[in-house]
Amino acid sequence: DRYFSVRNIKRGARFVRQLREKIEEQTAPTIKQCRKDIDELWKRNKQTIVEEKTETQASHEEAQTAVKTSNPIPGKAGVKKTEDEKVAEVREILSPIVKSEEELNAWLETIKSNPCTIVDNEGTHWKGNTFLDIIPQGGNTIIEYNRSHDFFRFIYELLADLDEAREKKDHDGVAEIAHRLKVAIDLLFMAYSKAEGALDPEHEQPVEETLEFLRANWGAHLRNFVRSYLSTKN
Repeated sequence: DRYFSVRNIKRGARFVRQLREKIEEQTAPTIKQCRKDIDELWKRNKQTIVEEKTETQASHEEAQTAVKTSNPIPGKAGVKKTEDEKVAEVREILSPIVKSEEELNAWLETIKSNPCTIVDNEGTHWKGNTFLDIIPQGGNTIIEYNRSHDFFRFIYELLADLDEAREKKDHDGVAEIAHRLKVAIDLLFMAYSKAEGALDPEHEQPVEETLEFLRANWGAHLRNFVRSYLSTKN
């Protein structure tokens, strides 16, 4: 009773200031983490719904076919990889989304028959702010999208909003979404320009390390630019 200032009068219990501060101090980290977990779960569930609605993986086939039809010159990166090494790479990349050997074999055939193959992935192997990874395998290249990156979340939500606006025949809504997609394209290349501008032309290092540094910076700038843009819309 002393800590809650309870007295024999008709008045509610009141916290002693020190006790309130102690309780807030002890519970703050847990509350913060719970809110973060709830927010992350909400984003993941929403993104799953968006991806199912927009048929994300199927939507890459047209672009992949266009690249294949252009008959590009095979790249040199990854030409020394053995078939076993290539299969191991693909298995690791697809582990979060492939459920059987049949699925894996189908993916292997797709990758072998296309100069570029896009994989929408989430997984747990992403480094920092990386929003995509490029895995060269000689004449074939795998482009892995990090679906959990702010940029892709933004894009997928816009695609879902676009479907909804079209169903409602909301022409103003479609126009606004088209504008936002244009902004997204601008942010994508502006982020790349900042990442490339951070490269030191006097610093010599292996190409692989340079590309990794470039992609990491690209993803970091892109995340910040997207968040900055969205903050002006909320």
